[in-house]
Amino acid sequence: MESTRQNAPIPDKKFDSIERMRTNVLDMARERGLEIQGKINNHFNELLKKEKRKIVGKEVKSAARQFRRRRKQTEADVKKEIRDARRWRIDIAKEEKRRRKEVLYWKEEASRWKKENRRLKRNLKAREKRAEVNRKIAENRWRGKKKYAKLQAKVGDELKKIWEIRRSETLKPVLAKHAIEGKVKKITKELKRQSEGLDWEETEFPTPINDIKKFEKNNDICINVFSGDDKTKVYPIRVSGKANPKKFFSSLTGEDVSGDDYRRAQKKKEYVEE
Repeated sequence: MESTRQNAPIPDKKFDSIERMRTNVLDMARERGLEIQGKINNHFNELLKKEKRKIVGKEVKSAARQFRRRRKQTEADVKKEIRDARRWRIDIAKEEKRRRKEVLYWKEEASRWKKENRRLKRNLKAREKRAEVNRKIAENRWRGKKKYAKLQAKVGDELKKIWEIRRSETLKPVLAKHAIEGKVKKITKELKRQSEGLDWEETEFPTPINDIKKFEKNNDICINVFSGDDKTKVYPIRVSGKANPKKFFSSLTGEDVSGDDYRRAQKKKEYVEE
């Protein structure tokens, strides 16, 4: 037997079947005395080669299919990585944008807090002083009551200079009674007497300047407001422009006024009639 099974990828069962067929054909040729052993061996060798080529072809096709499958999977993995990378960049950009906005917001918020803190510190002493004064007023221990009572007594003289009124008794301090209560008996009694018959609906003490106009309208009277400074000087800060009122009333406040307020009061006086 010339053929061998060296490096033959043929399965054992197939190879054994071909070898048995070769042996049977050679035995039959010897029995008949035929000298064709070489042709028989060549024929079966070609058959083995053909079977080998079939097996090799199947293996090559299988390897090619595996290669194509792996290449396709690799391409899919690459595309997935590209999509993931793009999505990751988009997410990073969104996160950076959100953080920038957050940083800008907190910077603006910190700036507002800083300004508010400065404002509170700047007004702290003024608020404390005002709170202390309010507390003393509530406890009837305010030292400024005496000073403002004196200023209240001087209102008549100042009004004489502005409106040329001869009798200061015609000036009735109605809305400033919280500043002179218990100190100037004469003015207080006059205040209580003249407050009768007036419409005090929705009137609070101390009365804001903006609410005086409503009080004037309800009672058909004229109300003038004055203020004093540390030098016990009296300044008019509100001069009523109502013509022909039934009565004149004056009020004294504890707020400082500027020269502009005084000049405005001077301009208004020409519209006031007794």
